[in-house]
Amino acid sequence: MSPGASPGADVWDTLLAAGSATTTFLDRRTWDRRSTEEPGSLPRGSYDLAQGRLELAWATGRQLVATWRGAPVASGQAQFHEALPWPWTTMPLTLGGVEVTCGRVAVEPTPRSPLVAHTQLVAAREDGGGSWVYRVVGPTVPRPVKERSVGTHRALLERADGTVVVTHDLPPLLEQVMAEGSRTTGVSWVEGTRLAELVLALMWTADELFRGVAPPAYRTANLDFW
Repeated sequence: MSPGASPGADVWDTLLAAGSATTTFLDRRTWDRRSTEEPGSLPRGSYDLAQGRLELAWATGRQLVATWRGAPVASGQAQFHEALPWPWTTMPLTLGGVEVTCGRVAVEPTPRSPLVAHTQLVAAREDGGGSWVYRVVGPTVPRPVKERSVGTHRALLERADGTVVVTHDLPPLLEQVMAEGSRTTGVSWVEGTRLAELVLALMWTADELFRGVAPPAYRTANLDFW
């Protein structure tokens, strides 16, 4: 970071080497504590990168905050949208001093298979500086058993040009509900990923926005009706 530059501006300028880490999905008992915890007292992830440490934590209520090198650089609060049978969530962010919108759109062309996601989230900088798609995909299943969903679902953050920059492995939601403790899975990013892109993907995944855009079969199998 150049002298006089703010950590917020730094998140849009910092390019990362390809890397990977683990991310934690909380059991529902811990998740439900978030509204009663003191600010910053419920960590949601810590990532040691070559240029510094990135940390996520729930503040009081539903606000999720990110700090970079000890300074706050991003914040957002989940917004619930009630709809039957599949409620969904968005989370606009203030990221590096820039407002980033969050909206849900239909996948085009509309898929018929319940194994394919029908919706996805779209993020866009309000200053016109870029846009991204956040979507959930299932594993590649070879013929002739292509109708079966096996393996790991993933949440992808994709640039407007189609480049996937961040990939999260997702836990089975039913296992997450029934488990006594948290579950750790993997997250990875490609060479040249902006730090801001990693922050966006981590924050949305930490607050489980992927649930609202997952394939119907994935949600049904995991009894995910909120």
